[in-house]
Amino acid sequence: MLINPLQNKMLHSLLTQTGLMHMKAELVFSYSSRRTSSSKELTTMEAANLINYLKAQPTEAAQCQQMRRKIIAKAHKMRWETAEGKADMERIEHWCLKYGGFKKKLNDHTYKELVHLVTQFNAMYKKFLAKF
Repeated sequence: MLINPLQNKMLHSLLTQTGLMHMKAELVFSYSSRRTSSSKELTTMEAANLINYLKAQPTEAAQCQQMRRKIIAKAHKMRWETAEGKADMERIEHWCLKYGGFKKKLNDHTYKELVHLVTQFNAMYKKFLAKF
């Protein structure tokens, strides 16, 4: 029995949420035992297995939050902190707007932009460490 419309809708929704839509054909090919790369040709069992796999993957929103936390953690290590010992978000936002490359606040960056932003912040952090 082939995939039903509800499963196909769920599959596409999860591919989007996890940021894996660009890998759809490869995932379908793998979960169909190399039989097809079209989700319409998956069996209900193959579709269920792929859906379960995707449900276990972090969403793109969760991955974005993880990258933001990396930047904040490095800012702490560089002593970018308020008097209360919290991350100086004003300084981080200023850095993002001035040096981040996209001229956006931290939370306004897309997943792809955050990948680049983390790389830039890591480079600055390495320069900071080299001073000691």
